Amino acid sequence: MTKKLYTITLGGFSSQEGETPLEATKRFVEFLNTCNLNELIYDVEDDETKERFIVDLSENDEDAVFPNN
Repeated sequence: MTKKLYTITLGGFSSQEGETPLEATKRFVEFLNTCNLNELIYDVEDDETKERFIVDLSENDEDAVFPNN
């Protein structure tokens, strides 16, 4: 069975400064390394249906997923 594909982005962290795409990405990763990733809120999109969700990993699993209309 093929797994569904989802696109996941971090809300509010879509742009980082840098002289090149590589430098901007490295700066973004450095930022992520200083974060507790379980406390961030994620925007998630079903690649097939384009349905969007907000996932808050600081919540219990049954309360962590919200529709993002």
